[in-house]
Amino acid sequence: MTSLDETRSNYCPTVSKTTVFGALKANPFIRLQKMRKRPSLTAVYKKARMDFARAHMSLTSEWTEVILPFPMCMCLFSTSFILSRECFFPTRNFGGGSLMVWAEFSSSGKNFIFQQDNDAIH
Repeated sequence: MTSLDETRSNYCPTVSKTTVFGALKANPFIRLQKMRKRPSLTAVYKKARMDFARAHMSLTSEWTEVILPFPMCMCLFSTSFILSRECFFPTRNFGGGSLMVWAEFSSSGKNFIFQQDNDAIH
């Protein structure tokens, strides 16, 4: 699922947005789907996450063998970040932006890792 701007910039950057919308609307195999509102994380889900964390805190020997790498880059609170096959957008009025996260969690504690990928932010 892509937005109208992404489709226009990828396939026909010289054509206007209105022309692309008209062509997509005329195609019987492409359907227009309105984005539905999605509420923020509810108190029930927050409580379920805390219960899961408390229930698994005592698994010390099992957690020593686990390394959890989390490299991800996502656009937060945006209509382009699709969580599932259905289109949702959050009900936040302000905020958002992009976020780059790279982390690794293990039982051995913190350690310094040098990452060089020729990015200007380093």
